[in-house]
Amino acid sequence: MTSSIPVASRIEIHKCGPIVCTQGVMAELDADQIHQCVFAFLRGDFGQMPTEDIASNHDSLRAAAQGKPGGMVMGKYTNGETDVYVICSGYGNQKLGPDYCNTTVLLTTEY
Repeated sequence: MTSSIPVASRIEIHKCGPIVCTQGVMAELDADQIHQCVFAFLRGDFGQMPTEDIASNHDSLRAAAQGKPGGMVMGKYTNGETDVYVICSGYGNQKLGPDYCNTTVLLTTEY
């Protein structure tokens, strides 16, 4: 996993909505491995995401900080031979409910 980004760009957990895992992730990873991915994501460490996707993440975080929520924030991590995405859809829309803001941990093959 890569180094953390500046505090101003870190993810605020309350803006992520419910955090859920797919059955695929639950079958492939243990709880500690899942926590490592989620905690890295919350620190603003987006793992092996391409530069343009990291820039998009930063845009979503900045927009939410300015009261314009709703963007997607995404990280990609490898545990052993298993590649995992952590995807927050609707970042910052948590007040509207889980239909508008949620975070999913899934295998890259499930995307």
